[in-house]
Amino acid sequence: LRNNSSKNLNGTIVASIGSACGVYQWIAILGYLTFGSKVAPNLLAMYDNSLVITLCRLSIAILVLFSYPLQCHPARTCLDKVISGIVHAWRKEPVFEPLADDDNAVDTGLPASDAPTAAPVVHVMSPAKHTSITSVLMVLSYAVAMSVTSLDLVLSFVGSTGSTCISFILPGVLYYKMHEHTRWTHMKVLSVLLAVYGMFVLVFCLGANISRVLEGDL
Repeated sequence: LRNNSSKNLNGTIVASIGSACGVYQWIAILGYLTFGSKVAPNLLAMYDNSLVITLCRLSIAILVLFSYPLQCHPARTCLDKVISGIVHAWRKEPVFEPLADDDNAVDTGLPASDAPTAAPVVHVMSPAKHTSITSVLMVLSYAVAMSVTSLDLVLSFVGSTGSTCISFILPGVLYYKMHEHTRWTHMKVLSVLLAVYGMFVLVFCLGANISRVLEGDL
């Protein structure tokens, strides 16, 4: 954007999410209009082979091919943070390191008493660790792709865990932590209720999905 103002950014977000939702709703409605209550989780598998359906399947393959690195990057980073945190806690290593009293330090404009004296320890992932975590993620992803044939089961697990945390639990928890020491307002109450609702949905939906796996619905 040439003008990255808040209004233009919000307009871009609304347009992108709105167009994606419109396409999803359009495809879902067409599926139900075509097959009714017998529609399968993988809608494209129910259509006969044709040029249009083949192009749609090719488009999904390209989408998955290019979206996998976007999913793998944050997953690798999160796993590295979790592993590093466990290792640092086990070794009892300091989380913060003192700042050097350097004359060339950046002037923060704060009084000497309020100036920061320590900073978080910066952790850099080693190439060996980077390769190891990426290899494990790829092997596990391949194993799941080859062993699970039910698309709706995969999407159910993704929705009950990741989507629930991102949409309900984390926003509520983060808002509460940001206003933890302030008085209770309606927004603070709603944030707590949102997080509790997300936890309930996660436990209920994840339990239902696990019961499906135990029953052999793969």
